Amino acid sequence: MSRSQNEAFHSAFPDNIEAVRYDLEHEDVMLSARLVDAAAHGCWPQVKQLLADGADPRICRYTGGGRCKSALYFALKAEEFDIAEALLKAGDRLDDLRTEESDGLPGAAVNFLVRAAAHGKNALEEKAKPLSECIRCGLWVQTHEAMKSASRKELNLSVEMIGLHLKPWNAMEYLQILDELEAHGANLELLGTLRDELLPAILSLPPVIREKFMDKTGVFITDEVTPDQPGQKHNQLF
Repeated sequence: MSRSQNEAFHSAFPDNIEAVRYDLEHEDVMLSARLVDAAAHGCWPQVKQLLADGADPRICRYTGGGRCKSALYFALKAEEFDIAEALLKAGDRLDDLRTEESDGLPGAAVNFLVRAAAHGKNALEEKAKPLSECIRCGLWVQTHEAMKSASRKELNLSVEMIGLHLKPWNAMEYLQILDELEAHGANLELLGTLRDELLPAILSLPPVIREKFMDKTGVFITDEVTPDQPGQKHNQLF
């Protein structure tokens, strides 16, 4: 998804719906966002219709509470197993699932996942996941493997993904991944094109990690005096 598409997307949807699959830019991002939003609010007839309309559940995630959740997660939690089966068939997975979230799934949902695995349907991980998605989901073993054969375009896409998804809990891992991406030929200067997105993320980091990230990326925060408000300092990103 291009930057202009990303801006249009965020103007149309609330902050808790996020497009995460930039490698699927040929798909209808808005349709996927409506699907995830409907699932998050338990609007199952709408989810069915959106799937029938061709919505790709892989593109968007619900990020309320600070963690990404897929439409499949909400279907399983609500024990809507027919819809869960349809989402699984459409490519949706639980890659973003964290331990504290899996504890909230009902026993029947766990049974569904076990039965799906017995029939060769792995609901926890997508096969042949692209590099940028491996990094976003924190799949570090898969990340190292995918990086070996990644194209220059995929390496650079991964740099942009890190710039858009930097959080306090993934900053140290992302620093290490940036080292590897650079070693494989990625252009870290792309982070400089994401100043507006990076500013709040970098400001949220602990000071030590913030300094390491700025040193690595060449993106710096300085205090400047605004011309129209003498004496008042504000943060700028360079």
